[in-house]
Amino acid sequence: MNEENTYCRNCGSGLNGPYCSQCGQKDQDIHLPVKELASELIEIFPSFEKRLFNTLRPFLASPGTLTLEYLSGKRKRYLSPFKLYFFISFIYFLTSSLTDSGRSFVNIHEGNKNAAQRNQPKDTVQIVPGADKNAGFEVSLRDSSDSSGTIGNIVSKGLNRMRSNPSLMIDKFKEYRPKIIFLLLPFFALLLKLFYIRSQHLYIKHLVFTFYFHSFVFFVMLSIDLLEFTHIAVVSDIAGLFYFAIPVYLSYGLKRVYRQSRWKTLIKLSLLSVSYMTIFLFIIITALSIIIYTFY
Repeated sequence: MNEENTYCRNCGSGLNGPYCSQCGQKDQDIHLPVKELASELIEIFPSFEKRLFNTLRPFLASPGTLTLEYLSGKRKRYLSPFKLYFFISFIYFLTSSLTDSGRSFVNIHEGNKNAAQRNQPKDTVQIVPGADKNAGFEVSLRDSSDSSGTIGNIVSKGLNRMRSNPSLMIDKFKEYRPKIIFLLLPFFALLLKLFYIRSQHLYIKHLVFTFYFHSFVFFVMLSIDLLEFTHIAVVSDIAGLFYFAIPVYLSYGLKRVYRQSRWKTLIKLSLLSVSYMTIFLFIIITALSIIIYTFY
């Protein structure tokens, strides 16, 4: 405790030790030289490193164990689900930004005007699987020069800008990507609440499981990105198989945390996957609509 200070800087209560008995804040002088601040920062890393090391083994090898440990009160030994999620997602997006520079995610082209396309309404956007194996999807632009509606004009001009400068849309989508994934978390927890409504678990339990599971999803995507970055054909082909680890991990996690039979778990896993993908596609389409609108 600072000898010159006898009251809490936060609530003003009297101090009888290094911590305030009313609000719990530590009495610490923030007017410190840079050297002391740096030493305090360095002291954080060994603790974080130890907890990260303790977390990784059950996180990777025992799906659902960290959820049970966290909810039972054993939290000091491991990283919290929220810290783990933000740590791994930060590493993923940082690595992705470095490895995506030569990768094409979106192909924008003017569609061939065959008979089938001429019979379809103008001012429309068709999202189809990318022809390039590295492309996530393609936006096929049809001729809409004679569009008359306000929405049609907005979409047409937005798509024309996208076509003239595809990198802008790539940057926009990357800007929205973390927000999209984070937005999906409460929906996934809500689906768990609905599918396990008879268990009468609190929403926080489902949310904790959700954060740990999505941390694993980011870990898998990070591993795939790093393997593909090697540009070794065999390694890149094998990397895609890592995606199969996600449903397997989720299946074991659900069974361990919610303690239901294997068949019930598999049925709920299937329903959960379909429901989640529906929400995911809806949010993606909404995000694409916003991106197109911002190009107007």
